[in-house]
Amino acid sequence: MMPGEPSGIAQAVHPDLKHFVFSRELNFESNDKVELVREDAASFTRKLKNEGKYQNLWLSGGGRLAGELLRHQPLVPAAGRIRRQD
Repeated sequence: MMPGEPSGIAQAVHPDLKHFVFSRELNFESNDKVELVREDAASFTRKLKNEGKYQNLWLSGGGRLAGELLRHQPLVPAAGRIRRQD
């Protein structure tokens, strides 16, 4: 998989899924399937939710991404799913 290409597994399960890659080191041109994001992950995901277009987000990444998001948006289990704590 090259930078800017959607994940094969995610693409197979959700072919219309838009990928947002958070990186300050990668360099590729965003396209209709994959967007390179250089800003703070918590601010960016909050902006996506507030715009109303992406109400359900599937986040996948390492500990650094998870830690950054959890510091700003605590999550709690709810009926077998994880949801943002209000």
